[in-house]
Amino acid sequence: MFSGEVARASARSMLLEYQTEAWHGEVERVRIGVLQICQGNLERMRRLVDVAKRDYRDLLMLAEYMPADGNKPISQRNARRETPDE
Repeated sequence: MFSGEVARASARSMLLEYQTEAWHGEVERVRIGVLQICQGNLERMRRLVDVAKRDYRDLLMLAEYMPADGNKPISQRNARRETPDE
């Protein structure tokens, strides 16, 4: 994912920043989410870690509920399902 030892060390360091506060929840899920979304881009990783440090739930929403194709979140696409009575 990250080419070069320096890039890997930077990525590891950034990921380790998320666990320094007692209220940092879901550490493994957040870290996996950061790695999934950043796609090897260290600048994007920095922004994502900063988001998680402010409120990890925002990061989890991005990682787990936003489709990779950039469409609306699954919950919004399916918000208006027709029922059999309609």
